[in-house]
Amino acid sequence: MILGRLYCFPGDLRVEIFEDPSIDSLVVDYLGLTEQEHPFVLLDVISLEDTFWRLYVLTTDGRMGWVTVQFIRYLEEVKSND
Repeated sequence: MILGRLYCFPGDLRVEIFEDPSIDSLVVDYLGLTEQEHPFVLLDVISLEDTFWRLYVLTTDGRMGWVTVQFIRYLEEVKSND
């Protein structure tokens, strides 16, 4: 994974703001869902005990927040057709 690149995930993801994203903390705000396979820019990655991953993303509609995934291997870079 390379920060700043465009990625997608094969499922819907909850975009959230956490009190402290590096631990299992309270959700401060819920910003909505990203739809399955909808692209986002990857801005940061945090491993939560090698079981879950928290990804800081910028969605195509301008929302910035964290999404939590269990299977990071399904994260797929969106390739340009150029």
